Amino acid sequence: MVKLIHPELSYDVRGVLLNVYNSLGPMLKEEYYRDAIVLGTGKRGIVCEAELLKAHLRRLGLKLGLLANFYGTRLVVRLVRIK
Repeated sequence: MVKLIHPELSYDVRGVLLNVYNSLGPMLKEEYYRDAIVLGTGKRGIVCEAELLKAHLRRLGLKLGLLANFYGTRLVVRLVRIK
């Protein structure tokens, strides 16, 4: 089993992601999910910045992705869909 570096933060972020999906459901534009994730993390006191990285997903051969990265103490969430 993988040991999480920040278990409480990971739990909070997963909770936001699940709440957003359960609240909005499927088939909406990616911007709605991205904005809801940024709002949800903000309400929990997590500094979050949203960006689109379509070129990165193309290199990986993916059609849809949610990338969450830490930069110092900041969490950067990137939601990307390639048509």
